[in-house]
Parts: sequence; structure tokens; C-alpha cells
Amino acid sequence: MIWTSIRQLPGWVRLLVLGRFINAAGALALIYLAVYLVQDRGLEPGLAGVIAGGHGLGVIAGNLLGGWFGDRFGNKPTLLAGYLGWALLCLAFPFAGTSYLLPIALASGFAAGSGHPVGTALVAAAVPPEQRRVGIAITRAAINAGVVIGPPLGALAAAVDFSLIFFIDTLTSLALAGIVWRWVPSAPALSKADYRRGFFAAVRRDRKVMALVAGVVVLDTAYRQLFTGLPLMLQDQLVAYGILLAASSLLIVLAEAPLAVVFANRPALQVIILGWAVVCLGFVALILWPALGGAIIAVTVITFGEMLYKPTSPVLAAERAPEGMEGRYQSLYSGASISGMVFSPLIGGFMFQYAPDLLWPLCCVMAFSATAALAWIARSPARVAATEPG
Repeated sequence: MIWTSIRQLPGWVRLLVLGRFINAAGALALIYLAVYLVQDRGLEPGLAGVIAGGHGLGVIAGNLLGGWFGDRFGNKPTLLAGYLGWALLCLAFPFAGTSYLLPIALASGFAAGSGHPVGTALVAAAVPPEQRRVGIAITRAAINAGVVIGPPLGALAAAVDFSLIFFIDTLTSLALAGIVWRWVPSAPALSKADYRRGFFAAVRRDRKVMALVAGVVVLDTAYRQLFTGLPLMLQDQLVAYGILLAASSLLIVLAEAPLAVVFANRPALQVIILGWAVVCLGFVALILWPALGGAIIAVTVITFGEMLYKPTSPVLAAERAPEGMEGRYQSLYSGASISGMVFSPLIGGFMFQYAPDLLWPLCCVMAFSATAALAWIARSPARVAATEPG
């Protein structure tokens, strides 16, 4: 069934998925950036953390603004600019002086982050509504497949010469840019007048989109404790923790697209609410068993929740976006969906230091609150048409 769904996707979408896989397999610079700065450039860990954090801030800014550029100037040119910008800035890292590393990190994060909402908007617009979830799920599976194989290859490259990770990342980004340039179709950009038409008014009128965006900020802050609180809890078992994360990515590769096919005919909001509820259940496992065994159960359960809501949420944003605002709606959701990158480390570090027994109950409460609020809003009447003058 899943292969039938893949064959039904437009040819250029399949090529874009292949490019995403190649790019994810070579996306090594961010993974090893802090280690590179300490070991190869001789920086203090604190400064290395600031520079790596600057890249993360750039990624968030790129996610928030990429869709705005896509709507105004066209998705294809914006996507090309992001990938080419990232490739050039990534290549600059090994040659730049220390004083230039932070601005390069910020700019490269922005370039890399801007491609996510634009690419999602492209895929969502290119396929029939009934295939959107499967198309986005297949794209996510390709990215996760690259994540499974990329880091070990990157470790081997770093053992030879740390600078190789930046050259590999540059080449794979250029390969993806080449696919976009050659095969992704162009669409006309909006005029300045159409671009300015009532975006914020449209969003304010749509209670369900507002609830989705606000809820995913809360949920993602809890979800990303898998990358802050969980490794702190398992700091004496980091090898097991690494294997657990790799297994989670592999599960997404194998199961997310088939799961999207199974739930393709269910209302998007119902699937998202179910996914958030499953994430909440995963944190219950850590409350009851805050050890490696509980972590295995929790990550497995949370991964299933992630496979339900993450490919479905961008589709809901696409379905509810007025014409000409598709990229901005994707940026709105995309920026909210990674906001936990900022909030989660702060909360996780503080809670683990001062009240470690309360971290997982707090995550459970956050996930439950987001789920309950979205379920309540889902029962409300349909939105006012977002195309009305704002």
C-alpha cells in the first residue's frame, strides 16, 4: 500500500524526497559543531555552546520567516536561496576566524531553517489533499533514514579530518539544491498588495489554528525533554540512550508512512489530538519507572505519538491556509513546533537540578493540558472564512 502511495506522488516530489534523504545523511555540521569547536578549534566549551546555540536561534528564525519569503518571492527561489546559503556558510566554518564563527552560525541556521516550511508548503500544494499526509510522512521518513546513517559516517570522517564534515554537508546540500533547481516547478510569487492582505487577521479568526500553534509550543517543550531531561537522567548510560534515539528514528523510517496511510481518511484534528494524547501516555511511563526500562517504553510510545501528529499538523495548516498564505501558515506552525528548542533546555536543566522527581509529572501535565485544550477547541463551530477582509 505504501509503495502505491509513493508511486502516486508527482515525480519531482519523489526526487525531492531523495534529495532530502541525501541531505539528511550529510547533515553533520550541526551534530558535531560543538565538538569540532572544542577539539579542532581549541575553544572553551562555554564559547562553543554559545556558537552552537546561535545556530539553533538561527534555525528557529528561519522556520518563522521562511514561509514569508516563500509567499512573497516564490517557494522555489526561497528554497534554493536557503540551501545554497547554507552550503556556502557551512563551507566557511573551517576557514573563518573565531570572531566570525557566531555570525556565521546564526546566518547558517537561518538559511537551513528557512527551507523547512517552504519545502512542506511545496509538497502540500503539489499533491491532492488525500495524499498530503502520506507525502509529508514519506519526506519525514527519508530525513530520519538519513539521520540513522549519517552520524556514524560523520564520526568516521571526523576521525580522519574534522573539516571533512563541513565539506560533506556542503556537497549534500548542493545536491539537494541541484534537484530543486532542475526539477521542482516554479510558481508565480504574490504581488506586494496580495502579500500584505490580512494574514494576522486571518489567523486570529481561526481558533483551531491558534489552538494548534499555542498547544504545540507547550507540547514541544515537554517532548524535547527527551533530548534534555532524559539524557541527564541516563547520564551513566549514554550508550544505551544513543541507541534508543537511533531506534526511534528507525521506527519512524519503517512505520510513519504506513501509519499515515492507515489514518489518511480520519479528520486531521482527531489524529493530532490522538498523537498528543499518546505523547502524554509516554511521560506516564517515566513517572512510574524513572529508569532505563521506563525510558525505553516512554520513547517507544512517544515516537508513536510523534508519528501521528507531526506529519498531520502541517497538513492541517495547509488545509486552513487562505490562498497565497500557505508558506506563512507553514512558518507559523513550523516555528511553534520547534520552540521547545529554546524552552525545554531551560526547564529541563532547572528541574533536574532542583526538583528532578517533578520533571516527568510536569511534562505529563503540559502534554495533557495541550491535548485537552485542542480537543475542546475542536468541538467549536467551523472557522469564519479566512478570506474575508481583515
